[in-house]
Order: sequence, then structure tokens, then C-alpha cells
Amino acid sequence: MSLVAVEARKADQHCTETTYIDFTLDLANLHDNNVTVHSLHTDRVLGRRWTLVFVRRASRLDFVIAAHPTPGVAFEASFRLSRRDQYGATHHLSKSAKTAGHSRMWPRFGEEIARLSTSAAHLAETDGDTGRPFKLRIAASLTAGQRVTSSAIRTLDDTTLARRAAGPSLTPTPHDFRLWFPHFSDVGADLWANAAMLSSISPYLKTMLASEYAEGSSRRKRPRSVADVVEGGGANNDGGDDSDDEADAHLLSTRPPSLSSEGLGDLTFRQMTIKAARYSTWRAVLLYLTTGYIDFAPLLSSGARSDQLYHDHAKEEPDLPLPVSPKSVYRLAHLLELPDLEQLAFTAFVSSLTRLRAATLDFIVKNWTEVKASEAWKDLKGKAGRGEIEGGSQVIADVLDAVA
Repeated sequence: MSLVAVEARKADQHCTETTYIDFTLDLANLHDNNVTVHSLHTDRVLGRRWTLVFVRRASRLDFVIAAHPTPGVAFEASFRLSRRDQYGATHHLSKSAKTAGHSRMWPRFGEEIARLSTSAAHLAETDGDTGRPFKLRIAASLTAGQRVTSSAIRTLDDTTLARRAAGPSLTPTPHDFRLWFPHFSDVGADLWANAAMLSSISPYLKTMLASEYAEGSSRRKRPRSVADVVEGGGANNDGGDDSDDEADAHLLSTRPPSLSSEGLGDLTFRQMTIKAARYSTWRAVLLYLTTGYIDFAPLLSSGARSDQLYHDHAKEEPDLPLPVSPKSVYRLAHLLELPDLEQLAFTAFVSSLTRLRAATLDFIVKNWTEVKASEAWKDLKGKAGRGEIEGGSQVIADVLDAVA
């Protein structure tokens, strides 16, 4: 995939940004009922991630462009499909149309912005000279902004975008499952979700909600006071290091969530009490389950996570959860048996760790004379030589290679 052009333009006094993408797909790599995903990292388009999804079926090949919803921002996308033979000749096949009705929400990729389908006949044809399937060329145009002027693509109003991005509500109605955080503040805090939705997504929660005696589950009437319930060890253990304590502390000091527990009538719901896992982590994960959106914070050890990070995010995205620790999300995703989110969090963690490792090596190289004479370096070499640090020998080798 190659980015062939990027531009920003003004339209009716509302700033929009557009990225053009030229992508070639080898049909030989696609099999029936196969889903292939390509994330389009187009940071210049309002910093949002777009995803191009290919789905090959028996009768057709579907192409979908999806993007995570953002309050106040409308998206549009269009793309053309052409066939390229071995000599580079291009034959236009079809052009995407607008998405009709309510767009599909892909759990991992966000809202479907545009879709294109081509018939199985195109898939069956092969290049007469090589015997291989033709390569398909996808030329896409992605646009995001405060106002989209194209009449060919359906746009969403700000209210709809905000509602979809908000995910699990901070208020009870119309939900039937309450996550209660008694230690978040002096009065506690809660999150609300739909039990059926959670059961359909998380095997762990499905098992829990299927039993009247399930871990952390109880039935009670609003607005009765909340009694103690069984505390689930796994669900409440945030593992200590690199948790979302800082995010919760920022929320508590700036805009603590209101507690909706009075005057709500006599409605039935289930409740799970969370005594250790962080409110911010759970809210971010619940939002991911409903929209596919999640924002990871830098690792605490990187020094890039600060109160200013949360302040800036809350100012730019007041309706969305604060960025959360990938380690905390990984632990919770593992408990809830959400492999996609588990892998996403692991990837974010490794990416942050790689950047931290590179920065550390860069510092050592620039200050090698002082570092090699320090007691800390001598102690590190000694522990690595004795096998007291996992992977320590490799760390020493990497440092010596870098300064050689």
C-alpha cells in the first residue's frame, strides 16, 4: 500500500482533510469465506484510524472501508476498483456507492463508511498468459471534517456520532447491568450496560450472568441501598504496576462521574461489585465492546503519561473515556475472554516498550562514558551475568552493539 497524495482543504469554512490511497490486492492470497484486514494508518486525517476490510465469499468479493466514530466529525470515503494485468494495463470494474440506511458497526473497526462488491466472475477470471488471478487495484479517497459536502455519501449528525461513541451509558436507563465501584470515591461510581450484549460478546460474562449465584452478580431493586456482593478475584485484580490509577485520580479531581441511584423507580437489574480494577479501564473496555474504539495511554515507565495528557484528552474529547494502560486492558481482556482486544492491547504494549527501549539505548549511547563508569551499570552487568535478570544478557549485548 502506498500513500500517493495528502491534502487539506477548506469547505464552507469547515476544515476537512483528505487522504488518497492506492492499494493492490493479489486475489491469489484470498480464499473463500476469508476475511482480510488492512489498517490504514492515515494520521493526517484528523488522527483517526481507517480500516479496509476484504471479505471473499462464494459469489462475490466485498470491500468495506470503516472508521471509528468521533463526536463532531463526519466521515466519507469512496473507492474505485480496477483490474490490472501482467503488463500493467488497467481495466475499470466498479465504483463504490453510498452506504444505505443505518451503517453496520464492526466491533473492531468502527462504522462502515463505504462498501463495494464485485461478482464472482471477476474472481474466476485469470490472466491468460500466467494462469494467475488478476490483481485488483483499489484507489480510495478518505475524508474527515466538521462538514462533508459530498451528496454521494451518507453523513452522520453530531448527536448520532456522540451517542455511538459514548458506548455504555453513565446512566441506568435503559440498561439492566450495573458495575459498581465502591472505592472510586467517598460515594462510589457506577457504569451501566446491557446484560444480553455483554453475554453475547464475553464468554466470561455470559457464564457469570447465566447463574443466580454467579461471581459478583446479584438482583436488586432500584433505588435500594447497595449491599455487599461476592467480589470476584480475577475481575477485581488490576495487577498493581502500570494500572489506571492516574486516570481515575484525574477523573476524581476534575469531573467525577455522577452516581445515579436515587429516584429511579422500582426497576430490576443485575450488579457486579468491582473493588480493585479501575473504573477507567472498565469504561474503556465497555466502550470498545460496543463501538470498537479504545485509546491507549503511554506506559507509565516511559514518562510520557502525565496529568497533562489526561487534561488535553478531556478537552479534545470530553465525551470519550481517558486513555488507558494497555497492560490493564490486556489483563481485563484476558479475564473476559476477548482475544481480539487482548491482542490489540498486547500490540500497543509492545509498541510502547519498543519506543522506550529505543529511547533508553539512545540515551546510553550519547552518555556512554558516564554510564559505563556508573555503579548502576556495573550492578546491571553483574546481575545479568548471574542470570538474575530475565533477558539481561541480551540487553547487555544490545547496548555493547550500539556503542561499538
